[in-house]
Amino acid sequence: MQEPGISPGGIPVRAFPALDGLRGIAAILVATYHYRGNFTGFDNFPCGDGYLAVDLFFVLSGFVLSHAYLQRFQRGMSTVQFMRARLIRLYPLYFVGLILGAAGFIAGWEQPVNLTNGRVINTLMLEAFMLPSWPAPGHPLFVINPVAWSLFFEIIANFLFVVFWKRLNSKTLLTIVVASAAILSAFTIRRHSANFGISWNTVMAGFPRTFFSFGLGLLICQGHRSGKLKAAAGAGALLASIILMCGYLTLPVSGSVRGYYDLAFIFIVSPLLVIIGTSRHLENAWVRLFSFLGGVSYALYAIHAASIPLFRVAALRYFKESPPILISLTEVAVLVVISYLLDVIYDQPVRRALTAYFRHHVSVRARYPGSGERGSGGRVDRD
Repeated sequence: MQEPGISPGGIPVRAFPALDGLRGIAAILVATYHYRGNFTGFDNFPCGDGYLAVDLFFVLSGFVLSHAYLQRFQRGMSTVQFMRARLIRLYPLYFVGLILGAAGFIAGWEQPVNLTNGRVINTLMLEAFMLPSWPAPGHPLFVINPVAWSLFFEIIANFLFVVFWKRLNSKTLLTIVVASAAILSAFTIRRHSANFGISWNTVMAGFPRTFFSFGLGLLICQGHRSGKLKAAAGAGALLASIILMCGYLTLPVSGSVRGYYDLAFIFIVSPLLVIIGTSRHLENAWVRLFSFLGGVSYALYAIHAASIPLFRVAALRYFKESPPILISLTEVAVLVVISYLLDVIYDQPVRRALTAYFRHHVSVRARYPGSGERGSGGRVDRD
């Protein structure tokens, strides 16, 4: 992806600002989904289907990474360089979420699920390396910060992408997408929901869920690159797609049809949102807003679940009589502000420093015969 410029408001402008906006709004919806259940009487509405935002994230990831890195692969970017760039992008904020989650356990705000103190330490050590906790029936893959399960699958998909990119032509991708769709449908219809992959009981279902959406994102990028799927949507069409996404993920749904409802979003709505979001026909005001939303999206996703115990304690102590829906929505709004500050003050500087460090390391190695590793341009991965 091209290097971002700077908008008049000082916010980075990226290649597809509408996709940044969709990602930011989806992150807010998934945060609201997790915060909605903190208080009695505030369960299914709003955002009862907010978990589907993860499937949109996977499509976005496939599209953006293919657009940003395919030409770099062709110019010689290695698997190590790519995975290093991805870890530089993902780990700093993942680490913040890990620390927040661990603090909740240490302070007694959150109780581990049937874990002894020794197992908690082992779990923390594993998750510090972005590895799942020790397998146990019914336990989440990531105990300290449960939402990290999707980052784990994201890294797997990223690794397979860089290793096999030369073989991922349209026919191969279509085969992967169709096969994954069939398995995903079977799991979803049987469980009456596509909300799986987060626990050890459903970990195997997480693979087709990830591979379908990530592979579909790669296909959409191929179509966009060839000119077959280029959208010329204006602000009206984009606003309509945002309203559609918000309505789809917030309205309560009967459990008897939820599985089919989820599949309709994954198979139809999610890719349609990404195709519309590739349009660049946006006013400057939209670009600034969407760039802001894109900037906070990953920080919000990485820290929101781990922050729940802290917010729960504060709300029950100081705002016990306030309406639950107002408390939860206020918490999410506060998290958006915190996420913006984390992105600007912490994440961007850390990633720049890490990128500069490895660029210098690579340039030093290149002075010696046989080092063989070429620099990747030193650009910070913003995807």
